[in-house]
Amino acid sequence: MKDNGSVPSHPVSSRSVYPRPAQLFPLGVAGKPALLAHRGAPRQGVPENSREAFDECLAGGEAAGLETDLQATRDGYPVISHDPFWHGAKGDVEIAAVTWKELSRHRLLNGEVPLGLEEFLDRYPGIYVNIDFKVSAVVPQALKILEGRGDLGRMALASFSAPRVWKIARRLGPQPGYLPGGLDVARFLLACESGVIFGGKSRREWETNEDSLGGKRESWQKILWELREKQRLGRLRDFGILPRLLFDYHCAFAVPETFRGWPLVTRRFVAGAHAVGCPVYVWTVNDANQYRRLAAWGVDAVYSDIVHTLRHASTK
Repeated sequence: MKDNGSVPSHPVSSRSVYPRPAQLFPLGVAGKPALLAHRGAPRQGVPENSREAFDECLAGGEAAGLETDLQATRDGYPVISHDPFWHGAKGDVEIAAVTWKELSRHRLLNGEVPLGLEEFLDRYPGIYVNIDFKVSAVVPQALKILEGRGDLGRMALASFSAPRVWKIARRLGPQPGYLPGGLDVARFLLACESGVIFGGKSRREWETNEDSLGGKRESWQKILWELREKQRLGRLRDFGILPRLLFDYHCAFAVPETFRGWPLVTRRFVAGAHAVGCPVYVWTVNDANQYRRLAAWGVDAVYSDIVHTLRHASTK
């Protein structure tokens, strides 16, 4: 393991109040949402969030990136695991009840030892990774590891806790992308459904004009429209209607299509997210018909356990 000592944090810089999509977020091509391997999208018999699952998924070439989760051991070390229990070959182990050294004595059914955050990032260089901080206890040591790296631009950091995401963003700054937490998603959803956020054509007939040489130039109408839009979105931020996170950092929305029977992902939501420069990711999509429907709505990527199947479905 590398030295996980503390290093100076990256400065936080504010971005425009009119966000643009970050290049780090995988986007679909030709109406086909990008596919992200949910917990490594393991085949049957392969443990989720394992080296074997991640290796096989990437070897197939279908996944645009990996999605995974962090839990914390008793001494705070970040472990790649969705559940609070590590499902070992000899039974479940409560991750928070043991140290990293103690957990490392256990094995998965495929013989693997636990996978830590640092090894995970080193093992898959240059790969887009979506990392969900499941508990507050994992934040301090995870941030120390991330602060010492130069590849934050390939990461999107997430948590169901909106304050936790904000804390991480304030510490790491604008290099990674961020996925807003549940409260921020709810606020944005209400803004979309109430009509405060609008979506529509991304270009208007007056945004560019043809000059006498056949080229294109910015029109004064477009400049005025963008100034008004910045002011409008800024007011929505100041009133607390729109999450501040969207304005200071590159963000994407990662949400289920429905939550407890309530639809979250709709055409209006997708259009609203795109209107403020945020891609839309949907989890967990394991049905080809659902994938095609979301594609028709303009969803940018989906998390799936069956990326190989959906890749073939998307070409039909």
